[in-house]
Amino acid sequence: MEVTTPLARRSGSLDGIRGLAVLLVFLSHSAGRGLYPSESLQFQGIGHIGVYLFFVLSSWLLTSITLKECYAKLRICLRAYFLRRFFRIAPLYFVVVLGVYLVQSVGGSYSPKYLHIDGGASGLFRHLIFYQGDSVFWTIPCEVSFYLVLPFLVKLLVKYPVPTVSVLLLSIIGFSVWTTKLYYGTLEGPPFPKIVDIVHYSQFIEVFLIGVLGAWLNWRYARRIQWSPRVLRAVDGIVLVLTSCLLFYVAVITCHKFLWFDRTDYQFRFQAWLFGLVFVALLFVVEINPGGVTAKIFENRFLRVTGILGFSWYLLHFPVFQFLNFIREKISIEFPAENLVFFVAAWVICGAVSWIGFNLIEKPGISLGRSFCQRVENRSASL
Repeated sequence: MEVTTPLARRSGSLDGIRGLAVLLVFLSHSAGRGLYPSESLQFQGIGHIGVYLFFVLSSWLLTSITLKECYAKLRICLRAYFLRRFFRIAPLYFVVVLGVYLVQSVGGSYSPKYLHIDGGASGLFRHLIFYQGDSVFWTIPCEVSFYLVLPFLVKLLVKYPVPTVSVLLLSIIGFSVWTTKLYYGTLEGPPFPKIVDIVHYSQFIEVFLIGVLGAWLNWRYARRIQWSPRVLRAVDGIVLVLTSCLLFYVAVITCHKFLWFDRTDYQFRFQAWLFGLVFVALLFVVEINPGGVTAKIFENRFLRVTGILGFSWYLLHFPVFQFLNFIREKISIEFPAENLVFFVAAWVICGAVSWIGFNLIEKPGISLGRSFCQRVENRSASL
């Protein structure tokens, strides 16, 4: 996820949307490790929607940025692009991966419920080249694969918009239909969940491509339309209601225990296109109507800060859970509101650790990447 400027200068609503994604992942993973606020609020299972939102936001932002560069400079500087992406994720990611491998090597064992690396030294190498992803690391190869393809998709959208959009739409529809039919056994093919498994790259094709198309449509058409205040309010309200209903629906059908509901169905992964469309509509609304109710909700400081710390939070929340559960086992004392106390402790510690990771590793890495990119772009401009 793009973090390019200090808090005061950033787009608050987009940071807030990223903060919502972090919140969904945190609630799901904490509940899965026994850290939840109450018995009736166990959100295990909802985190996958947070990942969908992360990826839609990532594809939207990167497509918008790359389109802007392509139209302004009539080209995309691939070396600068890949340097920016590398220094955005690699510094903190490498530190965490190497730290996990060192702890495993010293301790001689690991828990599959927390951060781990399978395959010894070869597994470590595959993680460092973004080929393998165990535990929460699995999203990194997915994201990097998308980074490799995106600039070429943008070039095609700029040069051959109609055929490229047609192919992307057909790809989204075809993949959705194909994977659904595979699951229900109406077509022969790779057995479920090989194609639509939680850590398989393929299941995110739809959400990434929907994000790309949404950003392109917003850039090409929506930003040029003069929206009347009444229309803006109507669109804003519709998207806010849709997003709220979708999140409630996901909580009801996926969480182990949510209010008076028990999990009834976990097949929402075959509705990735639905989540992608709603999340693109959400991004569209906060961009065209920054003064609207939806944008103001996501400009909440709590969500904004959580979103800015999102990458650090994502990579570091499992060690916090592991530490707290270790303490919990050692003290072995039950007391009123025990679940709530440990849940709040997990939240506070994750925030503190993420702030440290962001300021000591992420921000310096981003700054270093910017300086390299500036040199590359200056050199290219002088040739």
